[in-house]
Amino acid sequence: MAPQKTRALLLHMLPYRESSSILRLYSEDLGMVHGIARGVRRGSRESVPLERGMVLELTVYVRPHRTLQTLAAPAVAEFFPGLRTDLRRTAVRDAAFEFVLKAVHPEDPHPELYRFLHGFVGALECAPAAAVLPCSLWAFLVRFAELLGVGLDLRRCVRCGRDLAPADDTVLLTEEGGLACAGCVRGGRPEALMPAAVRACLSRAEPSAPPGGMGATEQRRITRLLAAHCRRHLEIDGDLRALDFACELTDSAGGAPR
Repeated sequence: MAPQKTRALLLHMLPYRESSSILRLYSEDLGMVHGIARGVRRGSRESVPLERGMVLELTVYVRPHRTLQTLAAPAVAEFFPGLRTDLRRTAVRDAAFEFVLKAVHPEDPHPELYRFLHGFVGALECAPAAAVLPCSLWAFLVRFAELLGVGLDLRRCVRCGRDLAPADDTVLLTEEGGLACAGCVRGGRPEALMPAAVRACLSRAEPSAPPGGMGATEQRRITRLLAAHCRRHLEIDGDLRALDFACELTDSAGGAPR
């Protein structure tokens, strides 16, 4: 076993026996890591209060061709306290992690993806309340798809190739992996409409409040439309319960619980 020190984002944890936990992490150096951390449960002599969303520094004893590694000496490097006390921020974080857990496999490391996930959690903690739901989640879905090679081109029609004007309403064709202008889509496909105001929101460097006048039903439709693109092109199957919960929390006032 070759020990390797790394920094990793804790995506999921499951109790194991009396004092240990099985962790799933995304590591800066190793990519997706699935392993056992012994003695970390509260109540044990060497317990470390680990929580989902923390950044840990730890040692991974890498065993080639094994799916479950041994994890040692986890230390909390960052813990993002603002996420722990805000249900909306926690819901967006958990929905994002759900996509990572379902779409990313233990393969080669992807340092840019680690940096994105780390930055996403940090930005989510201090994002304006009105931008948390749904816009932070929209921004995550778009950038995550891009990093995994199935990004949306927000500037050109996927069919005719013409540049889209800022005021153009478009249609997201999940089967074709892109946006189409109104002239290329017969019938308008209202269920797949991507309004110009949403496209503008997605083009901004940082998430802002949803477009003015957009109600809860329309916000949830956009969320599920972007999620459908990720599901189709990243081959994600099964329920997305964290995404469903985040959608339930969305309302026209910017994501306040109902």
